[in-house]
Amino acid sequence: MSQLPLSVVVPCFGRAVLTRRLLDSFVRSADAFEVVLVDDASPESVASIAAEYALRLNIRVVRHEANRGPAAARNTGIHAASHDILAFTDNDCEVEPDWARHLFVYLRDAPRSVAGVGGRVLAAGNDVFGRYFTYHKILDPFLSEGRYLYVVTANC
Repeated sequence: MSQLPLSVVVPCFGRAVLTRRLLDSFVRSADAFEVVLVDDASPESVASIAAEYALRLNIRVVRHEANRGPAAARNTGIHAASHDILAFTDNDCEVEPDWARHLFVYLRDAPRSVAGVGGRVLAAGNDVFGRYFTYHKILDPFLSEGRYLYVVTANC
């Protein structure tokens, strides 16, 4: 397993079961990287969840005393990160085993005009919401005139 100079920032508010699924997907990664969980005043202890993974992941928790929202949590994670190259996902996501490496390598090797990279976010289930989001490509990066105008913070 190689160590990537990459910090993955994850805003967290609740969803303990889903947070564990995300962390399990990080454990299955072919690469090691820093994980910064930002607990946005979650009623459930994110620190206790992180402790379950301390032997398998380079993980730490930063906690907000009051809920400030996912954007503020991401900004807190940016400041707490140890590495210059950052990745973001959400605590209701699961990532593929090579997710971190693909984002890292692409950004590392991209021209200086590239500010960020990302990819599609696929629904895990086939319920009405998952089919709606997939059909309308709501969680896809927005492409206009051959350029992506933004990336989705669940996968960037």
